[in-house]
Amino acid sequence: MEKHIILKKLALRIICLERIYASYDGSAGGQPPYDPQMMVSLLLYAYCVGIVSSRKVEQATWHSVPFRVLAGNRHPDHDTIADFRKRHLKPEIHAIITFRVDFGCGTRD
Repeated sequence: MEKHIILKKLALRIICLERIYASYDGSAGGQPPYDPQMMVSLLLYAYCVGIVSSRKVEQATWHSVPFRVLAGNRHPDHDTIADFRKRHLKPEIHAIITFRVDFGCGTRD
């Protein structure tokens, strides 16, 4: 449990939500379909419990209570999850995965 708290604190230092929100300025005629804070939380939790596949994250929003709560009972599809990760979190997620592996967070025995 302590490792998950450390991971969350590290992740919150790494990920700048303001930068993500700023990329959705509305000048292109649209807003993000899902709240970036929800998407980041969903992905961080997924990494904490050892789920890295966007398809598995999508399935978890249907079948897992913690994922349903984090997603606000919404169900972004795997393409949306993968696109969000690629667009906004690629360098940050690499650092988080490295930390998770190095310190054994979310590994399954």
